Amino acid sequence: MASSLEARVPLLDHRLLEFLARVLVNYKINGKTSKWILREAIKDWLPPKFLDRPKHGFTVPLAYWFRNDLAQFVKDRILGKRFLKRGFFQKKPIEKIIKEHQRGIRSWSAAIWSLLMFDEWCRIWWD
Repeated sequence: MASSLEARVPLLDHRLLEFLARVLVNYKINGKTSKWILREAIKDWLPPKFLDRPKHGFTVPLAYWFRNDLAQFVKDRILGKRFLKRGFFQKKPIEKIIKEHQRGIRSWSAAIWSLLMFDEWCRIWWD
């Protein structure tokens, strides 16, 4: 995919796609089971717990990183003079967000990520 992780490269082989385009729908979906033919093809190699589990996204531990490994980076970027000098945000609310996140009172990882990305955008296009 253009801007995200793509982990299905083997499924993009044109010969496989051409074959699957000719396969009848009832082999692709069996009842509520999607990708039925794929599941049947690989069932001897994978344990059932991998074939029967529901979909879930690929996530990164932002909340943990912002509390630990990236804590100082977050403070330096979104409480730094460069960020605050732009005048878009007030210091006190950002300090509150960071403190609540650091103490585990509330996960502010999405807001912190947005502020970091806004800062990065400003560094590239605004400053």
